[in-house]
Amino acid sequence: MVYEFLASQAFTQGLGFLAGGLVMLAALPQILRNIRHPQDAGHQSLLRNVLFVAGNVVWVSYGIRMDAAAITVMCAMNVILNGIILSQMLMKRPTI
Repeated sequence: MVYEFLASQAFTQGLGFLAGGLVMLAALPQILRNIRHPQDAGHQSLLRNVLFVAGNVVWVSYGIRMDAAAITVMCAMNVILNGIILSQMLMKRPTI
């Protein structure tokens, strides 16, 4: 009985949503910090933030191709949240 539940599609999707939710929550402290201290937002790594957004866009594409709702939804939300961080950073980045 327990094995059947652990092997079920519903459990697997739930695990995916849990993992995605934890990763998504990781972006919130940075967004809030950037709101409270906007002058510090421009000193983050541009490459890291661009790669993070780009990687999540690829994960969304993968989730769509694999018909994996958890991957698609959670990575799309991560694109939005990390896009916010990237835009906050770019708005406060020192000009050359």
